[in-house]
Amino acid sequence: MTLKPILEAAYKKSNNPTRADIQSVLRDLNIPGDQTAIPGEFIKFDSDGRNLGARALVTQWKDGATRKATVFPPSIATDEPTPLK
Repeated sequence: MTLKPILEAAYKKSNNPTRADIQSVLRDLNIPGDQTAIPGEFIKFDSDGRNLGARALVTQWKDGATRKATVFPPSIATDEPTPLK
C-alpha cells in the first residue's frame, strides 16, 4: 500500500474532509507491514503524527549505479554492504 490509497481511504472515511478530520482518520489507521510498500513493522501514527512502525534503512547503489540495494538492517537487506574506498 502506498501513500495515494492511504490518503484516498482517509478521505472517504472522513465525515467532513477537513484537515483535522482527515488527520483524525489517519491517526486511527493501523496497517500491517506486509501491506506496505516501505519496510517497517506497521503504519500507525501517534498523537503527534509520527509513524510508530517506521524503521530506518540504508541503501547503496550497486553495479555501477544501475541498481539500488537495501544493505541495512540485515533483516530486510537485499545485498551485502560495499565498504567505501
